[in-house]
Amino acid sequence: DFVFLLCHEPAKIGGESFAVDAYRLVAAIERRENLHDLARFLWRTPIDQSTRTGLPHVRPTAQLTPGGRLSVLRHDSQRVDGNPDPRSQTLLECWHDITEEAAAEAPRFLVRPGELLCLDNYRILHGREAYEGDTRLLRRVWAWSGHAFGAPRPDILDARPPGDMVLMHAT
Repeated sequence: DFVFLLCHEPAKIGGESFAVDAYRLVAAIERRENLHDLARFLWRTPIDQSTRTGLPHVRPTAQLTPGGRLSVLRHDSQRVDGNPDPRSQTLLECWHDITEEAAAEAPRFLVRPGELLCLDNYRILHGREAYEGDTRLLRRVWAWSGHAFGAPRPDILDARPPGDMVLMHAT
């Protein structure tokens, strides 16, 4: 439920990062009367959350872990495949529009050599701007607390991290 990014070599041009508090976005949606359908969709509608490189994963966008932590998902691979409610695609697009607007408005920052960025991966939607060159190098470390959904099983080929990634489970 946490990701650490250690900057070894920044991009020569571009590559600024941004972070958006998804908990605040969901709370703001829940407070807006005209967005109650979206709030219900986020909490109640199972959608395909599988990424292009991951294992199949279907769950609501906002969900509590067995340990009581809120996890909010937003990525470009989210799909409503197999969902019988015709409003689901429109509501998913609305969620994407809201998160894209929040990302566009979020401050940008650079992670410099030797700096470590720690993100609550259940709470924070994060990304970066495009960059030029091929020298950019960040090391990733993922860690899971006892309140997470659980760590991926390394014995499953598709769950293995890329070469520079380390899996940790914090107790």
